[in-house]
Formats: sequence, C-alpha cells, structure tokens
Amino acid sequence: MSLKPEDIYTHENSMKWELNESMPDFVARPLVLEIVKKYSSKDKSLLDVGCGTGRWTKKMAVDYESVVGIDSVKAMIDISKKLNPSDNITYSLVDMFELRALNKTFDVITALSVIQYSVDNVQLAGLIKQIFDSLNTGGHFVFWVPHPMLIMMNTSNWEKCKFEEGSSYFSNFPFTGKVRLTNGDWKNIGANFHSIQEYLNTLVNAGFKLVSFNEPSISKEFVEKYPDMEPDSRYPSFLVVDVVKE
Repeated sequence: MSLKPEDIYTHENSMKWELNESMPDFVARPLVLEIVKKYSSKDKSLLDVGCGTGRWTKKMAVDYESVVGIDSVKAMIDISKKLNPSDNITYSLVDMFELRALNKTFDVITALSVIQYSVDNVQLAGLIKQIFDSLNTGGHFVFWVPHPMLIMMNTSNWEKCKFEEGSSYFSNFPFTGKVRLTNGDWKNIGANFHSIQEYLNTLVNAGFKLVSFNEPSISKEFVEKYPDMEPDSRYPSFLVVDVVKE
C-alpha cells in the first residue's frame, strides 16, 4: 500500500505545519532558499511543487517575477491562499504527477520534501521527466528529501518512522511516523522510501546535470537549543540537490 499526501494531511494536520516549525525549517529549507536566491531575477519564474501551506513558497517568491505553488491537498491550498498570499504567487490544486496539465515552463522548479511520495522508481522517473520537460533550458530543479539513512536507521530524536520488518534499502516501501515540532508536539507524516542511487540515477537518466549535492545535518545552534538532539548531529538528516537542464 502506497501513501499519498492527502492520506496524511488533514486540515488540522496542515495547520500544524503553518503554526509550528520542525527541524527542516532550520536546515533543509533554508539551504534550498539560499540556492534558489542565486538564480532569482525579476524576469524569472518559479514553480513550487507540493507548496504545502505556502510559507516557504512566499519566502522564495520575493525575487521572482511570477511564482506558481501547487499541491494535491485542498486543505494546504486553502491555507496558502488565506495566510500566505502575494501579488506574484498563484496557488493551484494540482497533482504533482500531472505537471503537464499546467502547460507552462519555468526557470526554477522546487520541491521541498515532496518527491518521496512517488510510489516506486517508475513513478519517480515519470515525475522527474515531467519536471525536466517543465523547465526552460538552463533552468534549475532544487529539492530536498529526508535522508534515506535517517529513515533506515530510525534512531532520530525528531523523526520516528514505521515500516514493515524486512524492508530493504534497495526496494521501495511505504513508511509512516511522526516528526517533532519545536513546540514539543508530534505531527503525523508518511511517504515512500527511495535510495540515494535511485534519486541520482533518475535525475541523470532524465537529462539533468548535477550542480550540487548536500547532506546537511542539524546545526550547533540547534543542538544548543535542543540538547537531546545532539545524537542527530552525527549523521545527515537530509538530501538537498540542485540540478540543471542544459
């Protein structure tokens, strides 16, 4: 059984994303924002795939002429339009596996903890191909996903995952779990597992060229604020990748 975002993110759960922060807000998302700013220009366009509540879409949109944020969860889009509007942002209820329906191309495409919802390598390859086709020549695809090591080790103090016994690193399998918010609460999560080699090979096979590949962990400042998170600083928590369509 595969997991879809709409299976996890009810309106209540979506609001938890908006009103609270979790560890990626201090590590992975700021790194994506830093990369995206390098390519920004008042004459460029950006597509945020799986925009969620739009909080980070709005941050990325500052230096772009036009931005589109899409999500397959209606609750997320409703919150985006209400809490994170901007004159240069359009939020739309669109499934990421139907990008061609937009009938547009963009200079930058982002996906913040999104593409791991692909059920298997076939669906992942189809998604990456649509992203490639939706980029202008010279355009960048920048994304982050939970580090596969984080999921397989399942020792993190901020993310607890559950999956079937006997699941292999070299296979695709669904996982559920909880992620800790900075207010101490735990929020439901879920997605599908993909290995590092699967992500990279799929990008290369689609025609992308690798620009940067990062495996960030939590910062010393974060550990000082949350001392019980210190063990998490010893291994990577995320994959943050920047590829270009030449």
